[in-house]
Amino acid sequence: MDTKMMLVIGVIIVVLVGVVLYLKKGNIKPKKVVSSGLDLQQVFLGVGGKENITSVQAENSKVIFILKEPKKADPDVLKSLGASGIVANKDKLTVIFGKISTALVEEITQKM
Repeated sequence: MDTKMMLVIGVIIVVLVGVVLYLKKGNIKPKKVVSSGLDLQQVFLGVGGKENITSVQAENSKVIFILKEPKKADPDVLKSLGASGIVANKDKLTVIFGKISTALVEEITQKM
C-alpha cells in the first residue's frame, strides 16, 4: 500500500472512532418536553378539584373540561392563571389558555 492510502484509512478510522464515542456518551439531546408552566394544583382548584373532572381535551387554543359538578368551578382562579376567556355550559367548561392548551391537557391527563 502506498503512504497516501494508509493516511486516508487512518483518518477514516479516527473519524469513525470519534463518532462512535460521541454517540455512546449520549451527547444527543432528547427532545424537549413542552410544559404549560402553570401550577396544576391551581388549575385543579379552578375546576373544582381533580375528582370533579370527567374528561379534558384540547381544541386549538381552548381546554374543554367536562365536569361532574360545574358549580364547584371557580373562574376567577382560572383567570388568575392567564385564561383569556371562560365559557360555561351545563357540565362543560371551556377555558381559553392559548398556545399552552395542548401541553396543559397532557399534564392534566398524566396527573389524573
